[in-house]
Amino acid sequence: MKIVARIVSFFCIIGGLTLLIYVLSPIVAWYLFYEPSLTSQQLTSPIPQLVQDATDQVAKQPINSTDAKEWFSKPDNLPTKTAPKVMSYTLSIPKLHIKDATVSTVSYDLGKQLIHYPGTPITPANGTGVIFGHSSLPQFYGTKNYKSIFTYLYTLKKGDEILLGFPHITYRYIIENATIVKPTDNSVFAQNTSNSYLTLVTCVPPGTTWRRLLVRAKLEAL
Repeated sequence: MKIVARIVSFFCIIGGLTLLIYVLSPIVAWYLFYEPSLTSQQLTSPIPQLVQDATDQVAKQPINSTDAKEWFSKPDNLPTKTAPKVMSYTLSIPKLHIKDATVSTVSYDLGKQLIHYPGTPITPANGTGVIFGHSSLPQFYGTKNYKSIFTYLYTLKKGDEILLGFPHITYRYIIENATIVKPTDNSVFAQNTSNSYLTLVTCVPPGTTWRRLLVRAKLEAL
């Protein structure tokens, strides 16, 4: 019986270690290979950034990761919700094989769709529209799963395209840069009305809520 118990214990330990590696390896890979390149980018886009909050702390309380209102820590600085011209539109990112994902302009529920943050401009209006999307551990990724749809957003590069679909017209945005900010940094909502801009937002490393990845793009002339 002792031998059996030892064998069972051994396989339990091996199984536990395997599961731990399975869960942590994507996060470790993020910090080793992707996060350094994003944090070192020089932002050349004309999209302005607000001065980063001096506080070097993320929100102390757990957030509801499916509620876009809770993704940044200063709700008093967030845009005012206004009545949108359209209730929803679609987003496609060819490089990530995301096609016609629904973007809601009236909801905050990231579990059911992408969220165009209420109060930010909607294409083709000048200003910076902000779209939030969920990320998850890569093991749970799916282009049709809104709880993981932005998992690989960090792989996008300058020059990649984002397509926004409205009735009878599609708008094409070209990515200019990406950066990482803390949940205390609301610069994602800064506006530049010289053209139509777009910022995609998700949590990083994928599967955590530690930081926010901002991918910024500019509307191509029609």
